[in-house]
Order: sequence, then structure tokens, then C-alpha cells
Amino acid sequence: MRDFCYLHGFVERERSDNNTERFVYFFADDVSPEAEKRAFAKAVRYMQKAQPSAIYYYSKYERTIYRKLWEKYPDVCTEDELVRCSSLPELSICTSTLSVRSPSGRLETTQSRP
Repeated sequence: MRDFCYLHGFVERERSDNNTERFVYFFADDVSPEAEKRAFAKAVRYMQKAQPSAIYYYSKYERTIYRKLWEKYPDVCTEDELVRCSSLPELSICTSTLSVRSPSGRLETTQSRP
């Protein structure tokens, strides 16, 4: 399943309160381009609805995979839409995770794996 992104996961927390945490995920239910595209589209829409928010990448992998997905499926969103909903240069030490913090303090974490 190299170069196939099957999981986009988000952990939401309201106002940094761990008691409000919930996991939201979008996954490809089979190993097909159509399923990968559907999962990517749902994840992008989810991130767009979370705007305005900040995106924190823990590794370069997330930026790379989202860029590759956009190149494979440019009809899901424009490049500008993808940049607006998923790009900030913040880096930390964990891998394969993308975190989003909205102005209200909600934290979402995305995991996508090849």
C-alpha cells in the first residue's frame, strides 16, 4: 500500500479539556483510488469547516502526503484551499500526526499513513 493514504484521524478537544475529547476519522474502505479520494475529500472538508484554525505538523510527512493527494485528486479542492486549511510551518517531534487548533481552543489531530 505504498503511496496510498487510507486514514485521516482527528482528535477534537473543546477548550483544551481532555474530557471533551472525541476521535473523528475518515478512511478508505478499500484499496482503490476512488476510496482514497473519498477519504481525502472528507478530511479536507472537515479541516475547512474547522477554520479559522492553526495547523501543526509534527513531521514533513503530512505536508508531503497532502500535497501528493492534491496532485492525484485536484478536483477535491484547489491548491489554495488546501494551503488555507492545512498549512503552517509549525513542527514538533512526533511523526505521522497533524494537529489543528481553532481559536476556540479545539484541538484536532490527523494521522495519515502510507
